[in-house]
Amino acid sequence: MFKWFKKEKQVVLISNSGKEFILDSEIPNKIGRGQSAHVFVDDDLGVSRQNSVVTFDKKMNMYYIQDTDSKHGTYLNGEQISEKKELKSGDIIGIGKYTKFTFNIR
Repeated sequence: MFKWFKKEKQVVLISNSGKEFILDSEIPNKIGRGQSAHVFVDDDLGVSRQNSVVTFDKKMNMYYIQDTDSKHGTYLNGEQISEKKELKSGDIIGIGKYTKFTFNIR
């Protein structure tokens, strides 16, 4: 008898340099220059230590991004965000002066 397993989708942030960061749906995924950041950015001094955070809402089955009072803000598809926003595959996240990530579900 064969057992079919539903493959869990992989959720990643892909930096403008091509580096991939796999996101964990169980924890807040911090983005920043700080050592505690899940998505660590060390080459853009415009990125705050805790710039933003990506979280997963199990009840809604959605990922969200939120700015964490960073100096230069967080942008979603070119628009600065001031509150939690839903993420969709292909969305572009901008932080710091020039760092960009593509949010991807595959």
